[in-house]
Amino acid sequence: MTLKAPDLRTLLIITSSLIILIITAIITYFNILQYRTESINHIHHYAYTIAGNIASAETEYLITESYASLQDSLFSFQQKPHIESISIIAPNGHIIADTDPKRLGRSFDLTEATNQWREGAHSQIDFEAWRTTTLVPIQINEVAIGWCKLTLNIEYIHKGIIAIHKKALLLCLIAVLLAAIIYFYLSTIITRPIKNLINVAAQVAKNDFNQQAKITGALEVRQLSKIFNKMTKSLREREAQLRQAQKMEAMGELSSSIAHEFGNPLLGVSFLLNDLKERLPLSQSDMELIDLGMEECNRMKSFLRDLKYFYRPSSGKKTLANLHQIIDNVLLFHKAYLEAKNISVKKQYARQLPKVWVVEDQITQVIINLIINAAEAIDKKNAELTITSSMDNDMATITIMDNGIGIQEENLQKIFHPFYTTKPETEGTGLGLSVSYEIIQNHKGDLQVSSTPGKGTTFTLLLPTGRHKRKTMAGANGPL
Repeated sequence: MTLKAPDLRTLLIITSSLIILIITAIITYFNILQYRTESINHIHHYAYTIAGNIASAETEYLITESYASLQDSLFSFQQKPHIESISIIAPNGHIIADTDPKRLGRSFDLTEATNQWREGAHSQIDFEAWRTTTLVPIQINEVAIGWCKLTLNIEYIHKGIIAIHKKALLLCLIAVLLAAIIYFYLSTIITRPIKNLINVAAQVAKNDFNQQAKITGALEVRQLSKIFNKMTKSLREREAQLRQAQKMEAMGELSSSIAHEFGNPLLGVSFLLNDLKERLPLSQSDMELIDLGMEECNRMKSFLRDLKYFYRPSSGKKTLANLHQIIDNVLLFHKAYLEAKNISVKKQYARQLPKVWVVEDQITQVIINLIINAAEAIDKKNAELTITSSMDNDMATITIMDNGIGIQEENLQKIFHPFYTTKPETEGTGLGLSVSYEIIQNHKGDLQVSSTPGKGTTFTLLLPTGRHKRKTMAGANGPL
């Protein structure tokens, strides 16, 4: 049988209570020890002082054998605090004066008392009866002519210890109350935020990535909640990217099927037209019609090839690619869309642009995103899209400039954030530029943007060329 682990709240209250109780017990113990030690030292000093004063006062009465005066003197000393009884004992051990007349004439064993005196012990304490007995000699020229026995009632020490115990009990009750306060406080700043975090995590575990933890509680809990929210945001982004990738994969399968189903009949039609052209005597107008048909067949084959190319899954492998060719393919594939929006495209390519090491289909996706974004930002008659290429050190630079509505300055820092979009929810997810930026970063490049509201926007794509890789290979294997 597995024991259920206690929750954090229970552990906190138990731990805080135990700590407070232990501290209370330690304080109480040392208070009692200190109080008892100081009280005993005080009573020893007090008893020895009183007994010495009595012995000095009674010396003359013993010498003159004025026992009545001696007795009266003892009664006067008995009025002092805590004195229970006083006895004057002759050297032979007989009690010759006592505050209790019933003890007169009784014998007292001085053997043990005198031995203790010689050893420096002046008092004995009976902790059961809470009394102390002090014996001091009555001397003349260091000759004992009698003894003074003083008995003190030290019940007040016992009462003091009981009072400390009561205070300790009160302190324990206060400690329990304090532990309860600590419990509610810790519950507010620690356990409740953690429970909230657990509940949100349980929802995230059910693929509900829209959950957000409340940023409350102690500093560490707040930091944990912030990190958790970042994690759920990242998961939400990854899920959206995964869905997009799944859509692209489905489109890839569909495009392959379309290319296959249409490609074979189209090839047959192309062969048939070519055969007719070679076998039959045709008029000039018929020859032109057949050439037009063959041209359309070739155009359809090119379209099907591009369709299959654009939607095939990413290989993830870098190869040396021609950026101009990638751009041309994208423009060809989206030619109808750009013409429908009356957008004229100007290409200003560098004469010699080195090939770049890229995952070609990923860079194709970036170019598509930038061109489509630019086209959607243009909504006027003289719509222009200018694509320029150049070299800057070892970086190939592609700029895509439109003359659209532009982007407000406060939004420029947000456009690469996931899910940020100015389009209606039904028209965009806000992932295009975020995914593009991540792709370029993974290629050790950079994607920059500048814009003037009302005049247009320019995206600048920088990618490392294959020069540094070729130099490395040349250095390792000799000249290429």
